[in-house]
Amino acid sequence: MPGPVSATYYNRALIADFMPFAPTDTGWLAETARGAADIPARLLGWQMTGGSSSTTDGFDKLRQAGAVARETLKQAAALRHGLDRTDLDTAEGAVILPDGTRIPYRDLARDAAATSP
Repeated sequence: MPGPVSATYYNRALIADFMPFAPTDTGWLAETARGAADIPARLLGWQMTGGSSSTTDGFDKLRQAGAVARETLKQAAALRHGLDRTDLDTAEGAVILPDGTRIPYRDLARDAAATSP
């Protein structure tokens, strides 16, 4: 189910695509202009997509969200087992304790939801 309409979901990448610079131009002016595209997109809440810009726009946001979720699941496992989060690892949908015990994410979801990210 798609998210509700919200200015939170603005799309900077679509506006950056309309800048008069080649996509391969990584010069100061081109990068500054693309960065400035964030301002009107955010203020106006331009929630739109086109030319596959949702993939470009969402890539870093989704990676960051995934990293926060992973660390929150590790924190839930750490609290449950009296361990330090930094001593835990993750792989294939599970948190792995130092002794090799694997805890599936689904078994930690409720605790993670109650944990501040």
